[in-house]
Amino acid sequence: DVATVTMLKMLFSEDPDVEVKVADGFMETVQIQGHGFLLYHGSAIRMFQSVPFYAIRQRILKWAGSLKGGFEVALLGHFHQYFEDGINGKRILSSGTFVTDDEWAIENIGSDGVQLMHFFGVHPEHAITWRYDLEVS
Repeated sequence: DVATVTMLKMLFSEDPDVEVKVADGFMETVQIQGHGFLLYHGSAIRMFQSVPFYAIRQRILKWAGSLKGGFEVALLGHFHQYFEDGINGKRILSSGTFVTDDEWAIENIGSDGVQLMHFFGVHPEHAITWRYDLEVS
């Protein structure tokens, strides 16, 4: 994760339209085009029998009621699995991994990591207007 942010900062260092920011705490809620996005790594969400989905949904429900500013979309990455889910009007996007033969995913999830990332556009009328599954292999 640190390497990815460092690479993005270098790539976009001279682009005035792109800001690469590192959160000050363990999570951050940001506003993009008037929509709230929760940015969270995911490492403190515990899995049950190597399945993270129930725990993710429960955590999103709790945060939806307690975070100031609110959010419509939660973005996670810790699980090395590419998926989209939703609960009570909150979209949940989990990014895959840049790693091939992903030992962490195999050991902790039971399957290899998925080398896809969510790539999407935001518009003032809709939090996500288009999405492209970006393969990073």
